[in-house]
Amino acid sequence: MRTSAEEGFYFVKIESDFIMQKFKELVGEQHTPQPHKVEVVMGQKLQVPLGANGCAYFPFEELCDKPLGVADYFRLCSK
Repeated sequence: MRTSAEEGFYFVKIESDFIMQKFKELVGEQHTPQPHKVEVVMGQKLQVPLGANGCAYFPFEELCDKPLGVADYFRLCSK
């Protein structure tokens, strides 16, 4: 069995910079993360705080405290 860390899942304290460091590693030095708007379902647009190279960075509240559905998450992942 693989550990959650091997799968890419991490549980960290909110004040930790660990998630941002991992995001920067995934994006790579040749890309510059920028805010984006992604069209999800029914013409709604979701603000992506930082994204580049197929990766997106969101604070927990941006994804989990908003009225988003499964279709919205699938569309976000496909973009």
